[in-house]
Amino acid sequence: MRKKGKVILFTLSMALVSSGAFAQIPSDITSHWAEGQIKQGLEKGWVKGYPDGMFKPNQPITRAEFVTMVNQAFQFTETSVVPFQDVPAEAWYAQEVMKARAAGYISGYRDGTFKPTTPVSRQEAAVIIGRLMGLPEEPQAANQFSDVLPDWSRGAIGAVVSKGVMKGFSAGTFLPYQSLTRAELIQILDLVIDKLSVVKTLSYDKAGIYGPKEGSEVIEGNLVLDAADITIQNLVVQGNLTITKNVGEGKVTLRNIKVNGKTIVRGGGPQSIHLVDTELGEVEVNKEKGKVRLAASGSSQINRVYLNSPSDLQEHELKGKGFDTVVVSDSVPKGSTLMLRGEYDTVEIYAEGITVNIPNGSKVKKLILHSKVKIDGMGTIEKATILANGVSFAKKPNQVELGNGIMLVYYEEDQSSSGSDSSSGGQPPIDTWKEAPTFVLTNILKGTVEAGKADEVRIFHQGQPLGAPGQYMIGGDGEFSFVIDGAEPLEVYEIKLYKNGLEVSGTQKVVTRLL
Repeated sequence: MRKKGKVILFTLSMALVSSGAFAQIPSDITSHWAEGQIKQGLEKGWVKGYPDGMFKPNQPITRAEFVTMVNQAFQFTETSVVPFQDVPAEAWYAQEVMKARAAGYISGYRDGTFKPTTPVSRQEAAVIIGRLMGLPEEPQAANQFSDVLPDWSRGAIGAVVSKGVMKGFSAGTFLPYQSLTRAELIQILDLVIDKLSVVKTLSYDKAGIYGPKEGSEVIEGNLVLDAADITIQNLVVQGNLTITKNVGEGKVTLRNIKVNGKTIVRGGGPQSIHLVDTELGEVEVNKEKGKVRLAASGSSQINRVYLNSPSDLQEHELKGKGFDTVVVSDSVPKGSTLMLRGEYDTVEIYAEGITVNIPNGSKVKKLILHSKVKIDGMGTIEKATILANGVSFAKKPNQVELGNGIMLVYYEEDQSSSGSDSSSGGQPPIDTWKEAPTFVLTNILKGTVEAGKADEVRIFHQGQPLGAPGQYMIGGDGEFSFVIDGAEPLEVYEIKLYKNGLEVSGTQKVVTRLL
């Protein structure tokens, strides 16, 4: 039997009016272009002036001030653990950063910092506002601007401009790197709250099956799944779909669902989110702790997935397109392992120090790596674009495009375990290679093996040896550095280890001379 959820009328502007009033109007906002909006913000209580009685409307807004204003405007109160080393518990903004993390609209930097005093740029503001409003990206809408917009922010800029909450300048520019001012943020938040002044949200907070058995039902607003073991079926969600953290490690099934807004995943476990005959535009996975799995089957189509936390994606018994584009953000912690099982058009990775397993039988058409990562598994990669040093592969991509100055090492799969999806990725035994061979400078090959495990390096190109046997001998400490005569830039070479004239099994590696 189909269950009913509860309907929430979320009225931001009315709720904020009663927040209190600012006792004294700052003198430096008189005749300012945003004077009216600043006064309203002060009256509503979601913005404050400085102890000296000034508001400083033209001053760039810091990240700490930004999250404080947003939290007040949206009435975020829930907190989460803050992992940032530069946010001490006694800081005035610590609680606000904890609220921002819990709300899922902001993250820190790769070095584990939040940088609370750093100004927020206009493009960063666009990305955050887009997340807050749940807007799908609209990169084409940003084509109206003449300045060059980065790929990571272009879609969000287009979305907020299209929605009318941010705009460019008279010269036809957006100025993405320019700092946002305190007055500009107030104006933006005022517009956002006006757009979201009355948002109809349907919430399912008990386990069960929701939606008609046959036909289709349209939900005009947003839909929230707030409990484990929920199945929704035969629904069209005009707004956003949110799977909250209250799902925990439980299961959620979407069966014949179409979401026209954004799908936000904050809960679920390693066996949990099932997408059956479901059409999703943009999906954002942002679970605070633990890994979540999204499994697509039937005629499902998911256009773009943003992974902000450790996740596994799986396609099985698929008749539709499945997952199309996957973006792994730099919010994914170092040491995380992700699984991509199925066929993907584009996978773009910004996170550093993670392992991405592409198992046997899976395929990625375009892989773009912005950071040092390990690509494990025996799946097929048709083309890899490498934009960072230190990337390693368990299996060589069919085609490789290299950024300037990149040192790339391919690890060829161990023939004895071909087809295996083990975490070793077919790399040579750790007790033989201590440091994988790489070309440095022009044609110098360097590497280190465990002392006594090998006494000779032999180099092959297209099956033919470079140099004679015994030419490249390894010292007693296992380290070697050879000038390789005849090595050409952008050519691939096989490196093999020998001892007493016999090849050491399982030690073959493949390297590319780049310079």
